[in-house]
Amino acid sequence: MIYVSQGHQRGIGLEVFFKSLLCLPKKEVKNFKLFAYQEDCEISLKALLIDYAFNDHELILNGVVVKAHWLKETGIVHSTGSLFKALIEAEKNNAILITLPTSKDQIVDPYKPSLMLAGHTEFFRHFYQNKNISMLFAGTQLNTLLITDHYSLKDFLSIISSELIIAKISMTLDSYPLELIQIKNVYLSGINPHIGEGGLLGNEDQFVFDAIKTLKVKYPSISFHGPFSGDTMIFHHQDNESLFVYMYHDQGLGVFKALNKYIGLNISVGMPVLRMSVDHGTAFDQFGKNQADDYGFLYLLESALKLKKARKNAGPIS
Repeated sequence: MIYVSQGHQRGIGLEVFFKSLLCLPKKEVKNFKLFAYQEDCEISLKALLIDYAFNDHELILNGVVVKAHWLKETGIVHSTGSLFKALIEAEKNNAILITLPTSKDQIVDPYKPSLMLAGHTEFFRHFYQNKNISMLFAGTQLNTLLITDHYSLKDFLSIISSELIIAKISMTLDSYPLELIQIKNVYLSGINPHIGEGGLLGNEDQFVFDAIKTLKVKYPSISFHGPFSGDTMIFHHQDNESLFVYMYHDQGLGVFKALNKYIGLNISVGMPVLRMSVDHGTAFDQFGKNQADDYGFLYLLESALKLKKARKNAGPIS
């Protein structure tokens, strides 16, 4: 199965999920199960002006039956409530997990709600006690790995290291869903502008040089290149069998979104469950207006189906 957590109840996630789900052949819809709160779904459904009905374990959209697990109010923020339940069930049943967009103030420790986490990736790192779970963006034009994410610039230099770069890239290469792409080349950005101009702008890029030396030995069948200036590394892009690694969050996402727009996958690698999402956010300003573009989410659903089918052919999956 492919499990879907509802995300923020006032974002566009549920809207684009419902729209894109109805674009799929009916026989494919049976592969998805939504974990959500009925009252949140109803707000989005009313704005879509489509026929809907709720059953104990189903949502019916224009006559199309969608499997559902309806959550009860417990006082925890809804994004975390749906995420936590969907994650537990996905791990138990070897399912793919899709998370709808939410805001960072809605991701908390489910056992200690006062502990706020900075996003889905941070939630997974906290839950699995694995700091190297990585945020990867895959698209039709470019595949991007972020070595650091959701950190302020002032904290960045206390976090970046050769060990971190090696660990994040290794985890990605070891656990990336090969059904999407076969990675043959890895390009790494530097840290300072112009790779530090021979030390004039800093020596932190030595972290990247050292990491590349180790990675070349560890993965002899893959070609590693760099470091390159973050602003021009994209010029080395030749095919979609390459992974572009950026050291800082916005250093890489600007390039990725410029090329892929909203047709991209946000993938968490390095944990027992394969988690996927869209590469856009909640778009609160569009909530309830029936105007959100669902092409990116349709691409996500089709990619999840492709992965599920490939894994079913390769071995048991629920």
